Amino acid sequence: MVRVPYLQRNDLQENLQHYYDEISDKRDFFPRPFSVLLHQPEAAARVANLGSYVRFESSLTDEIREIIILTTAREMNSVYEFTHHVHIAKGFGVSTAAIDSIRKGTTPQGLTTEQAVFVRFTQELLRSGKVPNDLYNALEKLVGKEGIIDAGVTTTYYRLLASLMNIFEVTLEPEQ
Repeated sequence: MVRVPYLQRNDLQENLQHYYDEISDKRDFFPRPFSVLLHQPEAAARVANLGSYVRFESSLTDEIREIIILTTAREMNSVYEFTHHVHIAKGFGVSTAAIDSIRKGTTPQGLTTEQAVFVRFTQELLRSGKVPNDLYNALEKLVGKEGIIDAGVTTTYYRLLASLMNIFEVTLEPEQ
């Protein structure tokens, strides 16, 4: 059970409701992690701004971004994030076999060579805090320095969200 109430727009003072509006502008619904973060509206807005970059402006393809998100969710034991991104990943062409492989931790079964590089990158970064030279070089050949930065920012952003959801025990929405 969540440790703090999920806040919505009407729960905020009128002069703070713009934070809710800013966050919801780029999203189809208002996710529960942000409903928790609204207890500190400025932090919620800043986290959401980084999330908007990661989701909508990054140099990574949608498929690779979702591979990184699913791997981060798996590594961080974030059921919420994994569940929410499975359908998004499928919509961007990530196969059910790849998703199952990430879920089970049996990678690289079911993954393309490129997907496996990003899974390994994410796992290494989250497990050891480092990226070996051979992996860095493989990534640079695939996406260049810009792409490596975006992969690192994506992993770190979803690690932040997963950590916050774990702190506050954020649960899935009823329809999930």
